[in-house]
Amino acid sequence: MAIAGYSYSSVKKARTYIAAALDYAVDERLIPRNPAAKVELPGAKLRRPPKREYSLEEVRRLFSAAAAVSVREHLIVRVFYLCGLRSGELFALRIDDIEPGLLRIDEALKETERGVERIGRDED
Repeated sequence: MAIAGYSYSSVKKARTYIAAALDYAVDERLIPRNPAAKVELPGAKLRRPPKREYSLEEVRRLFSAAAAVSVREHLIVRVFYLCGLRSGELFALRIDDIEPGLLRIDEALKETERGVERIGRDED
């Protein structure tokens, strides 16, 4: 994955999931030991995300561009930016999630689900 150019976080997630699956296999006595137990990430070879933050002027331009589209788009961009929400969390918000001085994030859209199963508890 490192040679293919995957990011550090992608490789770390893959290693975590594989190690957990192999731990389960050890617990179930399917294999004698976890071959991923001592595997370390090839940190120097992995692409790291850029450590760049938006300037205040860039944020203002983003808000302005969103406002030019519609009030709805402006509100969506502001909530994303100011609250740090994921899209699945923002689009699952309901009226009862909003109280004075409080925004309750208790559900998220599940991208893999369709129909009535599409909205689920945040901890799922």
